[in-house]
Amino acid sequence: MKNEPVVTYNHMEEDDAGRTVYPEAQAKESLPISLYMLLVVDAILVSAIVFLTFKVIF
Repeated sequence: MKNEPVVTYNHMEEDDAGRTVYPEAQAKESLPISLYMLLVVDAILVSAIVFLTFKVIF
């Protein structure tokens, strides 16, 4: 038999790989929150425009 290096399992590499994926997952999770905030602001603006138009008409 040849002298071949024994491949060992390194738990630190698995932990580092998990940490590199986390910011991408966090960015994907923060995107819908900002979209919901834009939806709320848009709803407030639309309701204000509707209120002002009814106030001007009547």
